Amino acid sequence: MKKPDVKKILPIALICLFGGIFVFSGVMLFRSLAEYRKENAEQSRIEQDFLVWSPPEVTQSASASSEQTTGPSSAPAESTSESSSSVSETAELTSEPVPETAPGFSVDWQALSRVNPDVVGWIWIPDTGVNYPVLLGDDNAQYLYSTLEGEYARFGSIFADYRTDSPFLDKNTVVYGHNGGYGVKFGCLTDYLDPGFFDDHRTLFILTPEENIEYRVYSAYVTESTGNPYTLSFDSDTAFESFLDRTVADSAVPSEPLPGADDKILTLSTCTNNARDERFVVHAFRVN
Repeated sequence: MKKPDVKKILPIALICLFGGIFVFSGVMLFRSLAEYRKENAEQSRIEQDFLVWSPPEVTQSASASSEQTTGPSSAPAESTSESSSSVSETAELTSEPVPETAPGFSVDWQALSRVNPDVVGWIWIPDTGVNYPVLLGDDNAQYLYSTLEGEYARFGSIFADYRTDSPFLDKNTVVYGHNGGYGVKFGCLTDYLDPGFFDDHRTLFILTPEENIEYRVYSAYVTESTGNPYTLSFDSDTAFESFLDRTVADSAVPSEPLPGADDKILTLSTCTNNARDERFVVHAFRVN
């Protein structure tokens, strides 16, 4: 029997191998792009369905009305009437007054709760892609790969730790989100390692049906998936102060002001996409 010509077979085998790798990579890239398109479409739909946007001119009219109400009584009667009308229009356009800390939109909480009663708030970091409802499930796996409606999604939802007793009222409320990169979910959090980004994005907001809460970022760093950042309850003020001291000491970017024993902390957590048990956390304290 004639011996196979290895010199002829080897190039063919290599072509098949690299061809297979190319096809596999193409399929995986296509799937990834499809997931990102799905995520972008989902985010646009959520904002369209559950955020009530106030036109700038209406907001300005309402502001002008407020100035006239508190200003000199010599303002013309016609102007006051028009301003009152503008205020009525604003009230009709929004499900609640447009908060000063989140200008331009409010949340339709009734619509959200009808879709999913697990919604406990809305997180917004200005000038980033973080603008999502926050859910609280029965465990930390429930919304890891699930949308607001309970459908599968690679990047899941933003959710609070299931052990939370009173979201955003506890001493430390931990909120999780995937690091999808490219601004997807909590993909921007690792940008807090950049001192410039840190300084420009120190203010973030949690909106709830009861109030709009402003937070001030004071710490950001790489950590393990368990440990100090994920402590939810404290036996004493001393224990809480030790927690705060550790978050300050671990921060990759020094900052002022810092929280005290009476403050409430919001901890945002995401993956670094570098190691399985590695996480990136951002700590902020409540300022109102």
